[in-house]
Amino acid sequence: MSEPRSTTRSRWAPWWAYLVPILVLNYLRVALVPPDEVGDAVSVALFVVVTLAVAAVVTAVHRARA
Repeated sequence: MSEPRSTTRSRWAPWWAYLVPILVLNYLRVALVPPDEVGDAVSVALFVVVTLAVAAVVTAVHRARA
């Protein structure tokens, strides 16, 4: 017997809503600010900043639509 799905909406957006913009924006970041020019530490820091910003925006939009 199958269990009924919960009708309550999750606080978090689906995983693909985070992954797609993170990938697109980080490919653009690498094209605009090549890691060879800025160094590894700056490149990793920019990746973290982009990832956190996307997570915050996607989560805020998802919760606002609820």
